[in-house]
Amino acid sequence: MKEKFLNLKGVYSWADGRKYEGQWLNGHMHGKGRYEWQDGRKYEGEYFENQKHGYGAYTWSNGVSYEGFWAEGAQHGKGKFYLPGGIVKVGMRKNGERVKWLD
Repeated sequence: MKEKFLNLKGVYSWADGRKYEGQWLNGHMHGKGRYEWQDGRKYEGEYFENQKHGYGAYTWSNGVSYEGFWAEGAQHGKGKFYLPGGIVKVGMRKNGERVKWLD
């Protein structure tokens, strides 16, 4: 029997408190969506086959956030970090690692 895959916009909640609201394709988070963790972390942006990919914003539970480009689940390309005290740092990332600050 062939399985039916999700191809829609909707909400899925896990038993551990995680929640995804957004677009699905073939049962994968795919397109634009918002993912939230029970500890306050959240990501809002683009997905490709269950991974952060494209442009999006991630906020840690301590309020620090990153807004910029992602590839295969990691920060990749130009982005901004919003730090405590109103500090904004612009930099380049490659596979989740800082390459250099641009400011």
